[in-house]
Amino acid sequence: IEQEGIVFPYYLDNYFCGAQIRFLKERQNEQGDNWKITTLPGTRLGLLFYGWNQGKLLPQVKGVIVTEGAFNSISIQQSLNEAYGGVSNCPWRVFACSGSGLSSFQAEELKRLKDSGYKVIGAPDTDEAGFKMLSKMIEHDCISHYVMVDEEGKDWNDLLKLHGRKYLAKYVIKGIKSINEIK
Repeated sequence: IEQEGIVFPYYLDNYFCGAQIRFLKERQNEQGDNWKITTLPGTRLGLLFYGWNQGKLLPQVKGVIVTEGAFNSISIQQSLNEAYGGVSNCPWRVFACSGSGLSSFQAEELKRLKDSGYKVIGAPDTDEAGFKMLSKMIEHDCISHYVMVDEEGKDWNDLLKLHGRKYLAKYVIKGIKSINEIK
């Protein structure tokens, strides 16, 4: 409340270990740069994922989708949950790297999932940071597939707001491509 933002908590093995706060209104820092998110001191983003505590995935989960930020992961997860008739039926788990741009630790965790037989799908934004994240994912051989937004200047949350959950779920599923198509 005091920060006037939305809090995104982070968990590791079901233990709370940090948070990010997305401000409701963008701010400017002392250097005049725009500032829209802050991280609780002590939160080690490079060792965490938003939306996944790095524990075992539910038995019905066959693949994971990895976005850059929490809003995008929530947008996709809610859309897929609705399309599949609820979270307990959804074969996808969506989580975010949350601004770390994919750390070496995160890459190792994703590779572990991939090597365990899960589809690991990179779903970065279509901007410089997103392409950098996708390049890191390819370099670390930690994804099997990818999906991108084709609408210029839009991210996953933008598509949800413009077209709704049913559209977004279909868009994501139909847009998944093998990573071999860009290697």
